[in-house]
Amino acid sequence: MRKILLCLLGCSLAISASAKHLTTDLLSVYQMAKHNDPNYLAQVQQWYADKEALPQGVALQLPTLSASYSTTGNYRRFKHGFPTPQPPERYNSQNFSLSLSEPIINFANWETLRQASNQVKAATARVLDAEQSLMVTTARAYLSVLLAKDVLRYDLAEQRATVSQLAEARRRHDVGLVAITSVHQAKSSYQKVASQVVGSQMSLENARRDLERLTGRYYIHLAPLQRRIPLVYPVPYNIQSWIDAAVSHNYALEASRYDMYAARATVGINFSGHLPTVNLVANASRDFNNGTTAPGSSNDFRSDTINRSLGLQVSLPLFQGGAVLSRTRQAQHEYLRSAELVRVNLRNALMLVHQNFSNIMKGITKLKIDRRTVATSFASLKSTREAYDVGTSSFIDVLVVQRDLFQAQKVYATDEFNYIMAILEMKKAAGTLCLDDLRAINNWLVKH
Repeated sequence: MRKILLCLLGCSLAISASAKHLTTDLLSVYQMAKHNDPNYLAQVQQWYADKEALPQGVALQLPTLSASYSTTGNYRRFKHGFPTPQPPERYNSQNFSLSLSEPIINFANWETLRQASNQVKAATARVLDAEQSLMVTTARAYLSVLLAKDVLRYDLAEQRATVSQLAEARRRHDVGLVAITSVHQAKSSYQKVASQVVGSQMSLENARRDLERLTGRYYIHLAPLQRRIPLVYPVPYNIQSWIDAAVSHNYALEASRYDMYAARATVGINFSGHLPTVNLVANASRDFNNGTTAPGSSNDFRSDTINRSLGLQVSLPLFQGGAVLSRTRQAQHEYLRSAELVRVNLRNALMLVHQNFSNIMKGITKLKIDRRTVATSFASLKSTREAYDVGTSSFIDVLVVQRDLFQAQKVYATDEFNYIMAILEMKKAAGTLCLDDLRAINNWLVKH
């Protein structure tokens, strides 16, 4: 029994230890951000709140019904009676009433409903834009961690190489093969790389904290990118198609359009302060009184009255001190302002499409060049070391070629990051970014 328990304990410890080193991919991080990013969650709650404008606008078109009930105890005493003194009266009054009002003509209510409809559409576009922004922000934060880890890895490799070169320079100096200047050059190179390592460590920590800000969780192990990610050209391979998509589907642009329509309805709401309103009004009430003229008297009285009315109520505002004109002018300026914001968002969308389409095309070219540069730098470093070993190359030549290799690797990692982000940014600008695009990027990761 003890052996079984020890075996189970060992298995559980092994599983927990392996679980600690399991990597997290981009989709998992995005789902975590979607449930924990306060900015996105605040936008979702704002969407729920803005949606209530529509039922409130519909309610203005529907009849309103109210009911009331009152009961009152009354006591009336006559100070002087004519021709004979009147006994005091004690009685109870009860009133039941129903009131119904149905708007027949009310321009303000009609414009309010139109305004509410556009406000809901604008809120929906904004929450969809927030969702796409969260995809881009999460991907940027995730890839920033990977980029910072790559830069740190290359800096650490360069640091190890400079440590070896420094030890080699000292050994050769001790036996008289090289001058002391080679030792100083190796030491200077080491100190420079050591400073780079500290900066890279800080950048990695900052990138992880930025990802934690979105997800509420600190990630250590993230699935890295493949060594050679696919280089995919935009589909369709025509920038005009992406421009047309941005004009039609960019959610920020769409939200500003509906905001403009809502602002135009606000002008109508304020202008309707000059116009008449017509309501159908119906009332029904019942008054019931019962009491006596004196305590113990048999002279009781009762009354029961029923009233019903049905009619049209017409109201025409004549003068409100110029407030209606002022509010209308204010709403017109707000409408013109919202129209300018539409132009701003349109130009932003077109600029982003142009920039990121160009960045994708140039990024593919740069990555192809970077790959050849890294391969050439590896070959150059190998041959330079061989030449140094036989004495045909100087120590400084090895340091320069070695530095060029690590710099080429950093440039490749940075260009890879920019290429992926350009893909996501362009699709967001076109309004076509969706979860499938994140899945495609996620498939470029190495999952352990």
